[in-house]
Amino acid sequence: MLPRVSTQECDMASPTVEKLRDELRRLMLEHIESLEKETFGGLSQEDVREQEGRLKRIRAVSADFLAALKRENMLPDVMPVSQLAKETE
Repeated sequence: MLPRVSTQECDMASPTVEKLRDELRRLMLEHIESLEKETFGGLSQEDVREQEGRLKRIRAVSADFLAALKRENMLPDVMPVSQLAKETE
């Protein structure tokens, strides 16, 4: 059986929106550098493995970032495309 965790403890364990944003930004900058290296000089097999691992991490952090935004009610209101199309008719 899993131990009970209070909401406060859970919040402390989950990364903040700011920390997730900073990590995502860092990962994206590293990926841009990797793409530049790939374009102008080529990548070694090790570089390719690092790039693939970084992309997986970017996807995971992006999902966590969106979840944190939702948890903090920081997502902007977005109109579904189908509704937008009806309003422009």
